[in-house]
Amino acid sequence: MTARVLVTGALGNVGQEVVRACRSAGFLVRATGAPPKVHARWPDVEAVEFDFTKRATWAGALDSVDFVFLLRPPPLGHMSTTINPSVDAAYSAKVKHVVFLSVAGAETKTWVPHRKVEDHLKATGTAWTIIRTGFFAQNL
Repeated sequence: MTARVLVTGALGNVGQEVVRACRSAGFLVRATGAPPKVHARWPDVEAVEFDFTKRATWAGALDSVDFVFLLRPPPLGHMSTTINPSVDAAYSAKVKHVVFLSVAGAETKTWVPHRKVEDHLKATGTAWTIIRTGFFAQNL
C-alpha cells in the first residue's frame, strides 16, 4: 500500500518542493490549494480544500492520510483556534506523523506563533518532526 501525504501550502515555494519530492518518492499526494492551479501543475495530484479557519474542510482533506506536511500561513496568528486544533484533527483521523515547517529561533522566542505549534506537537505524545529553517531557506 502506498502512503498518502497531505501537503498544506502546496502552491508556495516550499510546498511545491515538498510535493515534487513526495511524488518522486512514490507517495500519493493530496495538495491543498485551488484545484485548477494544482491540476495544472501536477495532473496526478489530488487537490483538496483545506482551510485552517474552516473546520468543515479538515475531515475530507485528512481522510485516509498517513502523513501531513504542515505549513503556517503568515496571516494566521491564533494557533489555539486554527493550526493546533487541525493537528488534533489529523491525529484523530489516524495520521501517523506530522512534519511542521517552523522558523529558526522558535525554540527561544516564545512570542512567535510557530512556537505555539511546536509546543502543541510536543504535547501530543504522537509522531512529529519540526523543521526550523532560516528566512532565505524557506522564502527564496
